[in-house]
Amino acid sequence: MRIERQNREPELVGDRIERPVPTCRLTETVGAVKQRASETGIELCPVVNEAGVVLGLCARTSLHARPMTPVEEVMKSGPMTIRPSMTVEAAVQMLDQYDKETILVTSSDGKLIGLFRRHRMEQVEAEAVGDSIYG
Repeated sequence: MRIERQNREPELVGDRIERPVPTCRLTETVGAVKQRASETGIELCPVVNEAGVVLGLCARTSLHARPMTPVEEVMKSGPMTIRPSMTVEAAVQMLDQYDKETILVTSSDGKLIGLFRRHRMEQVEAEAVGDSIYG
């Protein structure tokens, strides 16, 4: 998938970040986090500290643990992240390589910026094709 801006520069992840993203803290319960994530339609919840630095990730399987379980016990530590300056093409290749649909986007100091999701890129590509046919 090759996505470019109108001036033919490669599209950057920073141009396609989804926000806001539900977040949680280590001490929260899975039940509270699952509810927050489902309200946003996102099946994951990054675990952050007070400064917004990503510590871990509660993904779909983690969110099915017992509701009173602390997030710290079920989260995946050190989740894969990318930077907003990465090209969309490289990010999609990374998603393909690791068989992922979603990846966290963070700043160089580890602060959560948002999400990059494959299905959103497929929507963008379909819209671009439609624009070129009908536009």
